[in-house]
Amino acid sequence: MLRKSLKWVAAFVGLFGVWLAVVFVAAAVAADRVPISLSPGILVTGVGDSYVLANGTWVIEGQPQAFPLQTTEIRCERELRRCTSATAMVMLGKQLHVDISFHDVVSWEKSRVVFTDDSPSCVEYVYTIDLVTKVANGVRRKRTTPAVPAISDCGTFEQELHLSLKSGFSEVLALQKSAMPWFGEVALAPLRLFQ
Repeated sequence: MLRKSLKWVAAFVGLFGVWLAVVFVAAAVAADRVPISLSPGILVTGVGDSYVLANGTWVIEGQPQAFPLQTTEIRCERELRRCTSATAMVMLGKQLHVDISFHDVVSWEKSRVVFTDDSPSCVEYVYTIDLVTKVANGVRRKRTTPAVPAISDCGTFEQELHLSLKSGFSEVLALQKSAMPWFGEVALAPLRLFQ
């Protein structure tokens, strides 16, 4: 009887060890597919009436993004009527790309700042930082006429896109969940019953 019980205990310990190994391997695969973590917060604040700061991760509402692993910091200066945007993103595998751009402020009010990015040839972006609701949003619209006349094929930009500055941490969690391999999903399924 004792020998039979020990066999069951040994079998349970062995299966549990295999299950743990599968979970660890699946987590390693997901971590390799989503190699970084992003800031857990979003900050939108004004410093007096001279500066506005915002940082977080730009998310296209209802659409997948080409490079979702990115974080942006925006600093707007009233005196210069300019916003500086610095974005770091992971592209094409695990390459880190940094972009710094300057944008003209079109409206500076006590409750919000509006600035534009008209550097792309086929589209323009209008961004709004709202100091009351503490959110930052953007809209991408197709230009009626391309900024560079030689570029006439802007047909892929018909759809208007809406962007929101969100917490990068929640975006990373969603990406890690979608990056989990099938065997990890199977191994973690019993745990989801207790959630």
